[in-house]
Amino acid sequence: MKLNYLMPLTLLAATTAFNTTAEDNVKYVFKAMDKSLNTRICVASANNDLPKLKQLSRRDQLGIRNITMNLICNNKDVTSFAAQYDAPQTTKYLGYVPAKCC
Repeated sequence: MKLNYLMPLTLLAATTAFNTTAEDNVKYVFKAMDKSLNTRICVASANNDLPKLKQLSRRDQLGIRNITMNLICNNKDVTSFAAQYDAPQTTKYLGYVPAKCC
């Protein structure tokens, strides 16, 4: 008879542990509010989507240096914005700004 009382408590404890673990592994999902190039670059950088970021940066007439130096996403520069949302690939890519030539 004691086994019948322990079973619901075990299920409750297991469910609670699973919920806590699931909340700790939350990933952010970013969606663009408009279709501008700058917004799509911000979303790609925060989503750690390096191929998309490179593709979009080629569309910017002034290139990645201009994006890194001038683009603001949610009141932060694009590199800090990507770092804030744990996007290591795009943060590293954006963190490297080549020296200005000539």
